[in-house]
Formats: sequence, structure tokens, C-alpha cells
Amino acid sequence: MRVYFKNEECFVNIPESNLTRHEKYTFNWYPKRDNHEVIFRLLIKYLYKNFLINESKNIIDLGAWIGDNVIPWSYRITGKVFAIDPSPENINYISELCKLNDVKNVVPIQEVISNVIEDVYAPETLIHTSFNLRGGNIKLTTTTLDNLYDKNILTDIEFLHLDVEGFEQKVLDGSVKLLEECQPLIVWENHLNSDDYRGTIKFLNSFGYKTYLINDDMIGCRSDCTNFFSIPNRMNNLLNSIESINNYFQHQKFENNKKYKNKYVLIGDF
Repeated sequence: MRVYFKNEECFVNIPESNLTRHEKYTFNWYPKRDNHEVIFRLLIKYLYKNFLINESKNIIDLGAWIGDNVIPWSYRITGKVFAIDPSPENINYISELCKLNDVKNVVPIQEVISNVIEDVYAPETLIHTSFNLRGGNIKLTTTTLDNLYDKNILTDIEFLHLDVEGFEQKVLDGSVKLLEECQPLIVWENHLNSDDYRGTIKFLNSFGYKTYLINDDMIGCRSDCTNFFSIPNRMNNLLNSIESINNYFQHQKFENNKKYKNKYVLIGDF
């Protein structure tokens, strides 16, 4: 079965069994994923097409889920995509996608990432979940990005994408060495009404990052869900291109995909 991601201009082969898999397993959502986080998808495509981030370096997709970012990004770069997710079902599905699409530059990693090595808990499934320290039916032991980086499992990171259901700050707290040595572009999700996004912005500022809110209509998510876009000082070309990026996305054809209509795509004051 072949699906076309029009926003990312690529075809992805998916298992025929996607048609019959139960909705709760989420894999049959794959053909629809190109219509979610549209501005985010278009923004990352724009950055690579305009050489504002380095395609020869590597990506971490943390909270890789069903690989709807992993496969399109693997087509776009000559580096590697480290697809990290705690769910064995998700990791197996990503591996299956890689085989179906003859993708060689994806490295699936089944881990729970936090700020320290500790036990965390999930309710009933790992396919799409959040973790806590109190208890649950599933117990897993975490690791950190710095631990994987020290072991040379993660190398030469240009872009870090975090979608870890409220664990974003914990992940960053355990990534200090990676942030200092690689200084990747970071896109991270938070909920404005419940997560301390201002604390995370302040944390990243201390490493020389400038943060923008991505003006994206997050279909299927909570109304306060948004992605932030944090740029390190070393990416001067990208920092100097914010006006050009915003001007490009001011075209009327992008308005339906914005949460805040007639506003810039990258909002610096929020």
C-alpha cells in the first residue's frame, strides 16, 4: 500500500495490514498523518530545501511513535535519523516501514528518555502514552540522551525533535553535554496551560538558544498544544532568515493551517 504525503512531497509504502489493524493501535492513522502539524512539516521541508540546516548530519526524533516524521526525514537527509520510542510495537512498525521503503539511514532505538536513570510507569500500553513516577501497569527504566551520546549511539546531531508528552524538560535536563557539543536545532512540544514552557525557554536561553512559537493548527491535539522552535547561536544563517521564512509563509495558501490567523509562522513574542 502506497500513500502520498503531499506536504512533504514524498511517497511512503505502508503495510497492507494497515487497512485491518484496530484503531486503538494507531498504525492505521499513518495515511492521514500528512494532514497533521502541517506548518511544522512544511517548515522542516523549507529548512532543508533552502540549506538552512545540514542534511549530512543526524536527526533525533524522540517520541517517534509510528514513524510519520521518520520516513519523510530519512528521504531528505544523507545523515541518520535516530528514531527513539519506548514502545516495542512502534519500533517494530518503524523497522517494517524501513524495509518496505528500502530506507537504510534510520536507527530505531527502544528507550524511555528522561533526565536520570530511574523507574517510570505507564498505564496499559506504550503505543501512545505518558509516563509518571507514581505507578502503573507497566514499569520501565529510563536512560538519558547524554548517556546514549557518551556511548556513541547518538552522534553528530543537527536537529532534535521532542514529542514526549510532558517529559520534554526532563529530556533536556539529561542532554546538557549533547546541547553544548552539538547545539542542535530543537523543536519541542508543550501544552501552554499545563507545562512550564517558559521555564524550558529560559533553560535553553542559558545555552544560547532563541525560541519561537510555531503558529500551527495542531489538529487532533488539545487546544493549548503547540510546538516551539529553538535555534542555537551557531546557526547564524537560520537566525538571519526568520524574516524570510515568515514572509514565505504569509501566503494565503498557508492560512488555513495556522492556529493564529494572519500572524507569522514563527512568533517571537508570545
